[in-house]
Amino acid sequence: MIPDDRNANVGTEYGGHLLQKSLQKLGAGRSILLDKNNRVIAGNKTLETAAALGLENVQIVESDGKTIIAVKRTDLDLDSKRGREMALADNKVSQVNLSFDADVVDDIAADFDVDLNEWGFDSIEPEEKKISLPSGEKEFKQMTFILTDDQAKRVESAIKLVKKTNDFDGTGNENSNGNALAFIVDQYLAKLNG
Repeated sequence: MIPDDRNANVGTEYGGHLLQKSLQKLGAGRSILLDKNNRVIAGNKTLETAAALGLENVQIVESDGKTIIAVKRTDLDLDSKRGREMALADNKVSQVNLSFDADVVDDIAADFDVDLNEWGFDSIEPEEKKISLPSGEKEFKQMTFILTDDQAKRVESAIKLVKKTNDFDGTGNENSNGNALAFIVDQYLAKLNG
């Protein structure tokens, strides 16, 4: 299998971490899509990560695109902890491991006459420019943190507890997690400052 030398998705550090964790903990799920010359159309990051982990067994199923190919995991039951965890991991990895290289996208569109608008590429801008609020709205900021599994459990537990015991009307923020986190920070600072 030959990786795509013009893969428009450069991935993200966090997405790569989650993909590696998913393959190590849950095994392979989604398949990789190859062209007739064994060049990777989809799944470049999965192939790269699997190879780095030593997952080298590959089963190629040939298709002309008129048949849906389903991967059946005989060791998994969807309604089990592992099955549901895999479903969540699959969706989350897809979400966070996507970062387009605008130059590559533009070059591909030009070289192959691809209408980017047809596929939802109105424009590709840096992340900070993607979020816009209607005029007159209060200023908001989206923040992302990378935590260990243990830290994440503690933060989630604290946020759930604060959300159960507090009313956040009047904050101007409809995001309950953001309100809870701000409340925790306020309490910590108040205690610190006496």
